[in-house]
Amino acid sequence: MDRDPTVGRRSGIFDRWGNGARAAAFFVVAVAVAGIGWQLGAAEDEPAAVQRNSPAVTTIATPASDCSSTAPGPMPGNASDVTTATVDFDGDGTSDVLRVYQSSGSWHVRASIAGVDVDDEVIAGSGPQMSAVGGATVDGDALEEAWVKTGSGSATDIVGLYVYRSCELLRVNHDEDGQPVEFPIGASVTRADGLRCLPANAGFEVFESTSTDGITYTGSSQVYELVPNLNGPGFVIVPGASNTLSEANPPGGAAFQTLTKFECDSLTTIP
Repeated sequence: MDRDPTVGRRSGIFDRWGNGARAAAFFVVAVAVAGIGWQLGAAEDEPAAVQRNSPAVTTIATPASDCSSTAPGPMPGNASDVTTATVDFDGDGTSDVLRVYQSSGSWHVRASIAGVDVDDEVIAGSGPQMSAVGGATVDGDALEEAWVKTGSGSATDIVGLYVYRSCELLRVNHDEDGQPVEFPIGASVTRADGLRCLPANAGFEVFESTSTDGITYTGSSQVYELVPNLNGPGFVIVPGASNTLSEANPPGGAAFQTLTKFECDSLTTIP
């Protein structure tokens, strides 16, 4: 995910003024974040999701009753490290179940609707632990997408994204290269990475930054939109607006903390 943050970026909210105004800008943003969360500047600085001509997103998923011929068997008897979370897969307003577990050396993700298991897929990821994070709507329809932790490090969790359509859990890929979506979340003395879903289900924004001193972090934010894959099955994310970032890390600095967290609808933690 490393990229040159200075290429093709427009100036961000912390880069537009000189040093004399930087402290004032930081104070305003910190107060705003503390009061309402995830507000990184004035309304004109809120990045917009990319616009793309694509087929309409299906708003009603296949019900569990139509999945009997493709439904998986019962949970394996040797399933371990089982975690569950709620996801409204079919958009009926009732929470369904996302389950992540390990069996015979492989990690799996399983969807259950109204108590009926409808699909089970092997998860590709770095591990060593994976877990169910939960559901949130990121593309504006009634169906919730499923966030899954696919890996972790000493100071970072890695999350991937699934959608449910036609009795199947589909891993979301990058439109550019077809690789599965994975985003690091967390902070260390050398990196700070975060993700927030945007208002009105207009996609999500990913923050990536690095530091040489553990105090000043520079990098970029990138907006993504979830859309149907025009070149094959499933869904992909396409990039939209981007910003350059430069932020200090004072103790408890609210503005810096926004660059290192995961927040999507009601989801704020990664198990």
